Amino acid sequence: MRSRWWRRPRASSPRAASTVLVAAANTTQASHTPLLQMLPRLPLGELASLMRRAQLIIANGGSTLLQAIACQAPAIGVAIAKDQVKRVRQYAAHGLARSAPLAAAGIMRAALALRDNEPARAALVRRARELRLADGLGIALAALDELLRAPFAT
Repeated sequence: MRSRWWRRPRASSPRAASTVLVAAANTTQASHTPLLQMLPRLPLGELASLMRRAQLIIANGGSTLLQAIACQAPAIGVAIAKDQVKRVRQYAAHGLARSAPLAAAGIMRAALALRDNEPARAALVRRARELRLADGLGIALAALDELLRAPFAT
């Protein structure tokens, strides 16, 4: 049986994406049985909050990977579309993320290697921090709020 690493969006939400949380049940046990929890689509603020606290993020090579980097979380990019291959490679070349092939075994190898390498995770976080990325949505909303509160010149 082949693993499925994606879920089909619900018909009511054509762009819905699930968030999957994985945690080791007990890292002292040899089995390392993972606990999976699938969440419905999350508002960006909640997703960013989870990302900021994550020990490791595996994301596609699109905006989710960029969000993980902006949240200064150690991340692995997996290109799921042709346009993402170059982007994931560039992030990896600049020390912002690791890459993994679109195959269950390759993703698992990359995740375990990064999970077990605290200095490598710290280096990814440090490199992302050096970029000093800002929450563009927050800046835009603050600017719009200020504009709407300002008296209109006539």
